[in-house]
Amino acid sequence: MRGREPFGYVIGIDASKVTLNLKDTHRGHFAAHRDGISAVTEINHLFGVEDGPRILILKVISLNFVEPKEVHKAVGPKTRIEPEPLRQLNAVVVGYIEKHEGKLKFTADSLVSPALGAEAFPLSEEEIRAIFSSQKKTLEIILGYHPKTGMEVKVDLNTLLSKHVAVLGSTGHGKTCFTASIIQQILKKFNRPRIVIFDINGEFLKALEVYGEIGKEIKYTELGNNFKIPYYALGRYGLQRLLLPSEKTQRPALNFALDHLSYVKWFSEDKGLD
Repeated sequence: MRGREPFGYVIGIDASKVTLNLKDTHRGHFAAHRDGISAVTEINHLFGVEDGPRILILKVISLNFVEPKEVHKAVGPKTRIEPEPLRQLNAVVVGYIEKHEGKLKFTADSLVSPALGAEAFPLSEEEIRAIFSSQKKTLEIILGYHPKTGMEVKVDLNTLLSKHVAVLGSTGHGKTCFTASIIQQILKKFNRPRIVIFDINGEFLKALEVYGEIGKEIKYTELGNNFKIPYYALGRYGLQRLLLPSEKTQRPALNFALDHLSYVKWFSEDKGLD
């Protein structure tokens, strides 16, 4: 932490929540140090707290004034010099960094906690790379890019596949694209990997065609026969029971389509809609 000024100190620990007081000398969301400029108080950003031979990594979850009413007093005319209202930062521990054989190693651990009075510092670029990069370079894949720093977020493939993983998000947020990107990297980096995909909506075949010939390297199997359902016989309620649309996104779209179905005409010769 040499060459970096602390911007706060720990004053409270409540289970996984850590509270820090921000120093009066710190302003804004960023801190300058000899390694550059780092964001320290923006929501979801990371910073470090000294803990002996290691650095605890904390993530910002909220900011607040201890006495919000005192802030309004500074707006009116001042008859005397008043101290600025105390600002506090709430964070959670996500892991720690320590040196191993001359290299920085990040370990995810939410059970460790800092000592009271421990000072908080901005992270250097080397420390941020240690957090977002995997230890085994030959088995790492890219999950994406950090939205603030632009750094690649990498993970060791064995670490990823040894646990249950869920990709969550609303409709259209890129769950399929993200999963296809992971599979493409595995096919590109590793020799003859074996992957089984239950492709319910038929979305992954086009993403995998460039990595092998269908029927040889890539085996594509359709289970069951093609069934046709007379949707007009189900009605609005029956379609909702069949499709199970999400409340906020898919159900309004389905209702809109059903309401305007009378305006759609099918041309059998051109095989198109108007």
